Amino acid sequence: MPELVIKNMVCQRCVMAVEDLLKEMQIEDFNVDLGFVLLTQDLNDIQKAELKEKLESRGFELLDDHRKVLIEQIKVQLLDWVYYQADKRPQTNLSVHLADHFHKDYSSLSRVFSSVEGQTIERYLAKLKMERAKELLVYNELDLGDIAHALDYSNASYLSAQFKKETGMTPTEFRRNFSHLRKPLDAI
Repeated sequence: MPELVIKNMVCQRCVMAVEDLLKEMQIEDFNVDLGFVLLTQDLNDIQKAELKEKLESRGFELLDDHRKVLIEQIKVQLLDWVYYQADKRPQTNLSVHLADHFHKDYSSLSRVFSSVEGQTIERYLAKLKMERAKELLVYNELDLGDIAHALDYSNASYLSAQFKKETGMTPTEFRRNFSHLRKPLDAI
């Protein structure tokens, strides 16, 4: 099955937007997931150019450079790790998970990621976790201890220290005054 890799898909609304776009183009028999589209048949050059243009008009990017494809796949795994797998994470650390998932040693994944993104996987993950913490603080449904647990911080004090280091304010200050300072995930 042909697979397309799409950059900047960060949530289920992105999945729905890409599904709608494919339906609008009258492309049938596809499966869309975060960062990926599986097709039953290849697109012709005209369809591919049209899809690329329509994706870009919606803030997405069709990737064909193998290094950029790998980076986007790593980002999807990191998003999944932080946002969607909090309760179902494997009992292993992230570097082992990524190495197992991609069947490559972690150091080579890290090297490619850093060379293309200009930041390490760990730094990108820390930024993702901070944005998730901001989101959870804005919702005001969990206390800081629960947020720390959900994001794999050892305790609320450590999360609070990291939060202050990253944002210059405590989680309480953020919750009270600065919830408008969240970043879109595709801008991390």
